Amino acid sequence: MKISVPMVTLIPIIFSLLLPATEAQAFKCVPLYGNWCGPGHPSGPALPPVNGFDYTIVFDGGSLGNPGKGYGSYQIVDGRGAIVAEERLEYGNAITNNGAEFRTLVAALERVLAASGHGRPSVAVRGDSQLVINGVTGAWKIKHPDLKPLHERAV
Repeated sequence: MKISVPMVTLIPIIFSLLLPATEAQAFKCVPLYGNWCGPGHPSGPALPPVNGFDYTIVFDGGSLGNPGKGYGSYQIVDGRGAIVAEERLEYGNAITNNGAEFRTLVAALERVLAASGHGRPSVAVRGDSQLVINGVTGAWKIKHPDLKPLHERAV
């Protein structure tokens, strides 16, 4: 399923620019096993929404080894700050860090589309992957053959 621009207005924001460094570092903690320490985990607090958007997504992905066992998590809040969805994902073996980041963003965008029903929601995206953020905004080209299909789904 491709997520097209007419369905979602995607406004990527690197969240470390929005938050003090100590908070941004805490949000990046996504251990593979056990409880993890930030928003996106079912026991984590809701992040404040970005004003003026229907939804705000915070996502992170990674791999244990690169490539290795891939994982990711996301949290979606609506414009009032209520948690719409949050999920922890596991992608199996031989997943790169960048692959996990893209897969997690795509999963979150698909969840926004499902939650919004019909229409064109505006979405602010907070993430720490320069490749994903710059790829989605068009600042960088995504050249790796494994990442191109994920990029196309995200945009």
